Amino acid sequence: MRIRLFFVLMACVLLVGAVQATTLEITVQDDDDGSAISGASIYIDGNYEGKTDSDGKYSYSHSFDEPFELEVRNGGYKDWSDWVDEDDTSVAVDLDLDTASVTILVYDADTLEPVDYARLKVTLAGSDETKTARTRTDGSATFELAKDAKYTIEISADDYVTDTREYEVDDDGVTLQHWLVHEGRIAVRVLSADDRAPVAGAEVFIDGNRAGVTGSNGILITHLDRKKQVQLRVEAERFRDLTVSRYINKDDLILDLALSLATYPVSLIAVDPAGVPVAGAAVFLDEERKGETDAYGRFSLQDVLQGTYEIRITKDGFVAWEEERVVDQPGQDIAAEMAWELATVSVLVQDQDREVIAGAQVSVNGDAFGITDAKGMISDSLPPADSYNFTASMEGYTTAWTAIGIAPGEEVRSVTITLEKELDMGLVWLAGLSAAGIIMVGAGIMVVRRKRPKRRKGF
Repeated sequence: MRIRLFFVLMACVLLVGAVQATTLEITVQDDDDGSAISGASIYIDGNYEGKTDSDGKYSYSHSFDEPFELEVRNGGYKDWSDWVDEDDTSVAVDLDLDTASVTILVYDADTLEPVDYARLKVTLAGSDETKTARTRTDGSATFELAKDAKYTIEISADDYVTDTREYEVDDDGVTLQHWLVHEGRIAVRVLSADDRAPVAGAEVFIDGNRAGVTGSNGILITHLDRKKQVQLRVEAERFRDLTVSRYINKDDLILDLALSLATYPVSLIAVDPAGVPVAGAAVFLDEERKGETDAYGRFSLQDVLQGTYEIRITKDGFVAWEEERVVDQPGQDIAAEMAWELATVSVLVQDQDREVIAGAQVSVNGDAFGITDAKGMISDSLPPADSYNFTASMEGYTTAWTAIGIAPGEEVRSVTITLEKELDMGLVWLAGLSAAGIIMVGAGIMVVRRKRPKRRKGF
């Protein structure tokens, strides 16, 4: 009976010992300043158990009968782990900051030059922990910041607009680039008044000083003192120069300037080689027909946009007149002397029997035109005229001439000159002598007959 009671008592003791738990009080703090770290994650033998409270504490109850591994993790700190005896009731964990080297480079937003001696203030998110520095001559400053922590970076410098940015540290050796906007920074945007399209390459002057040239977007970034009146002048190809005065308000960021297209009147006169006005000639500007010259050979165009144009004037009977002209100022008069369009004139020289005469000399208005070929032909080009006198001559023929006119626009004209053969004077003289001899013989016979005596009757 006693033995049975002993074993019952021993079993109760063992049972009570088995269910009795040990509570481990874990305190997590910053190794640098001893401040409590809240929200640190607690792991036992690799298993997540919970997070520290606002005082950096966490209570863990267990019934281990041998040492176990405690691990503590928190963003911005290096992971901590160690073995804890099963009967320990408290443990203090000092976490070392897990830092990264972060370099901040500060540039001028317009010139991209480094901004030296700029003020940098780096604040850990959710705390008052702040680090400050000034940029060096290369615009840089370097901080050691906790990894996996979020920071607010404030950047300021004299004559610049203060700016801030958020940054979460996730790697070591990082370089952050940042630019500061000058307090007087302003954008001058130049547009076409016609269609509001950006005007590239426009030259901008501020109070007489050249500020720069607009880019492809029609914008020039420059600096202006606020709360004052300035004079702006803009010059651009194909646009009228613009000069305006503007008051620059404190909050002005963009100044829009609209340019009107530059237009000029252009007039022309068309004349022929003799200086006679050419009426009814068609006028083209860059292949677009604009109209015709009047009775005085004149034509005018109003509001021609500044630029370079191909001007062409055409009329039947004339060679097309073409010229490239730059229209960039008022009062431009264009004088176009139009050359005649030549006609091909073919001259045929023949005799009375319509036999062609080769080698005949042909002249026009007293000037040599040429010598006929084996077909009795000679061809050349002549301008239009009211009258041309063509003369043909050939040994053994009498010289002959004829007159024709060539109308403007007439492309081909034919001329026929007929030559008569000259009489052979030797034959004429011989024929004359023969005729005279015959006449004399006849006269002699008549005389003899008259002198013969009459017979008397009876003889």
